[in-house]
Amino acid sequence: MAACPIIANDYHRRMIESDPFECVVRSEQERYLWEVLGRLRLRTALLVIERFGLDGGGERTLPQLGERFCITTERVRQIVNDASRSLAVLLRGVFNG
Repeated sequence: MAACPIIANDYHRRMIESDPFECVVRSEQERYLWEVLGRLRLRTALLVIERFGLDGGGERTLPQLGERFCITTERVRQIVNDASRSLAVLLRGVFNG
């Protein structure tokens, strides 16, 4: 059986290999996540993507992001927290129709 390409860690890979339906579900979830990220302001989306390693580059720390985007660590934290709340609301809308 081919491994699901979107799964980042071994635990999830093993779980999905035992249940191929889960791979389809996770693929749809990933598609929705990227769709919702596209609704955020560009800088906000980039901060979230890099903070949580969604680009495959590993998670970045608040100080790393602050330096990269020329903002304070506290401001990075505020933006990421606000974006997380916004994403939760938007994703609820996608999954609840």
